[in-house]
Amino acid sequence: MPGPRSTDLRKRVVAAIKNGMPREDTARIFSVSEGSIGRWLRKDREQRSVEPEPMGGPNTVVMSDELL
Repeated sequence: MPGPRSTDLRKRVVAAIKNGMPREDTARIFSVSEGSIGRWLRKDREQRSVEPEPMGGPNTVVMSDELL
């Protein structure tokens, strides 16, 4: 699974939408989905940030003695 899109790309996409570019055109030009654009706009509106959230869960696997 690829990592999250860069913060720079997210900022440019959000700026394009805020400057009046239609979502469909923005998605095509920046090669991102309209769903991602919606999530980034919501995150910008609610948190004033488009920074990606940390990915994944814990890196350790806990095994009980019964499994060994």
